[in-house]
Amino acid sequence: MKKIILSVFILSVALVQISFSEQMQFAIIEWPPYSGESVNQKGFVSEIVETAWQRRGYTTSLNVFPIKRAVASTKDGLYMAMFPYIQEEDLKNEEFILSEPFAGTAIVLYRQKSDKPLQYTKLEDLKDYVFGTVLGFSYTSEFDSATYIKKDTARTDKLNFLKLAKGRIDIVIADKYVADSLFKNELADIANSIEQIDPPFSVRPIYVAFTKNHPDSAKMVEEFNAGLREVKRDGTLNNIMEKYGLFTISSKAYTRDELKQFVDSAASYIREVGVKKAFEEFRKPDGKFTKGELYIFADNMQGLNLSHINPKMQGGDHHDLKDKLGFAFMQEFIKVAQLGSGWVEYWFENPVTKKLQPKISYIKKINDDMFIGCGIYK
Repeated sequence: MKKIILSVFILSVALVQISFSEQMQFAIIEWPPYSGESVNQKGFVSEIVETAWQRRGYTTSLNVFPIKRAVASTKDGLYMAMFPYIQEEDLKNEEFILSEPFAGTAIVLYRQKSDKPLQYTKLEDLKDYVFGTVLGFSYTSEFDSATYIKKDTARTDKLNFLKLAKGRIDIVIADKYVADSLFKNELADIANSIEQIDPPFSVRPIYVAFTKNHPDSAKMVEEFNAGLREVKRDGTLNNIMEKYGLFTISSKAYTRDELKQFVDSAASYIREVGVKKAFEEFRKPDGKFTKGELYIFADNMQGLNLSHINPKMQGGDHHDLKDKLGFAFMQEFIKVAQLGSGWVEYWFENPVTKKLQPKISYIKKINDDMFIGCGIYK
C-alpha cells in the first residue's frame, strides 16, 4: 500500500519539513464539523478525503493545525496539500492547484421562529435588523463591507444563538453545518425555537488545495480526483454526509431515498407502458413524474437528450455540458449509466434560491443506449 501522511498543525508543535521522497504530508484545519480533532473521525470532510485516497490504494494518517499556518506552509511547498479549502468569492485562484469540488459550505441567516414571513432579495433589505456575528470571521465580501448593517459581535456562534433565543439580536449569520452541529449537540434545548431564513446567503464548494511547489502535485490531484469520483458515484460521499446529519444546505429538500425511489418508479413505468408513452408523461408539467423540483430526464449514451420537461433542453446534444465550475457532468452521467446506476454531484444555480448550489442526480440505465435520471439541490 502507498502511504500518505495527512499532517495537521497543532499550535504548540514546531513545523518539521519532511522530504516528499520519504512521505507526503497533507495539512487539515480545525473547523468542526468539517474537520478537526474535536469531531468524530476528524470531521466529515476528513472522512470524505481519506476515503477517496483509500480508493486509490493509499493509507492515511490525520493530524490538526491553525488555518493560517496550514495555508502558508502548503503554499510554500512544505506540505503537499491542505483542506478544507474554500475559494474566496470572485477571486481567481493562483496559489494552489485545486481538486474537483465536493460537498459545499453555506452561510445562512437564522431568526426566532415566527408566523410572519421574512423575505429578502438583497442584503440592504435587512438593514433594520441587528445581526449576530463572530469576531474575526469573514462571511462574504459583501457582508463584511456592509457598513449599513448593524452587527453585534460575539466570540462564538453558540453565544450568538443564545442571544438570539433571548431576543437580544434579530438575526444570526452563521455557517449552515456549524449551526446544525450546534443544534444537535450543544443547543438542542433552543433548536426548535430557531428557524433558517431562505435562501442561503452564500454557497461555496469545498476543495483540497495542492501546492504548486512540488513536481508530483499535478499527478496527486489526478489521483485524488479519481478516488473522489468513485465515492461520489457509488453514494459513499452522501452516506458520509448523512451520517453526520449534514446532507442538505437547503432547509427543505427531498431525501436521497425519495430521489432513488422516484427514478426507480419511472423505470418501472417505462417497462409497463413503453418508451413513447412514458416520455409523454415525463414531459407533462402536471404529470405523475413532476413533483416540485423533481422531474425525470432521459438521454442516450452519446449525450443526446430523449426527454426533458424543459422544451429548451428537449432533443439537445448535451454530451459536452459542464456545470458552473467546469465539470462535464453529462459525461459523468454516461459513465455512471454504463455501470448500471449511481450518483453524480455537480453545481448548478438553484432557480428557487438563485444561488449556485451542489446538485445530486441519481442515474439509472434502462438499456444499452438509454438512461434516465432525476436531481435535487442539496
